[in-house]
Amino acid sequence: FLPHIRSMASFYGLKNVFLATDDNEVRRELPAILGKEGLNVTVAPWTTPTLTSAIEHTTLADPHLTGIRALAEIHALSRCKAFVGKFSSNLFRLAYALSSFSEDGLRCVRPVVSLDSPWCFDFGVRAGYDCATGQKFLC
Repeated sequence: FLPHIRSMASFYGLKNVFLATDDNEVRRELPAILGKEGLNVTVAPWTTPTLTSAIEHTTLADPHLTGIRALAEIHALSRCKAFVGKFSSNLFRLAYALSSFSEDGLRCVRPVVSLDSPWCFDFGVRAGYDCATGQKFLC
């Protein structure tokens, strides 16, 4: 994440980072690192490994609360000016698609870096493409 966030922040003059990840190490370390570089980092409070597990295995949490948290994350992400994430994530793709209809009136495609695939077009099909290895993977 870090090199791409730095690059986008520098190129587009961005000062704020909205961090929505279920990786506890990234949630813990990235705000301090980017804060020292003058970037303001907001960590989504509802995105945790528990939320990810709950979405994947609905018996682990209250489905209503899980759905509300997922919608909150999608909405918050969709308001971002640039994106670094994984297009293999349904939430990320939805937030990115919705960003072109944001409240700022720009109605345009936002800058994006996908860490795993240009886009995943299907589910359970080798439609994903790992840019680093050149291998296709199941979306």
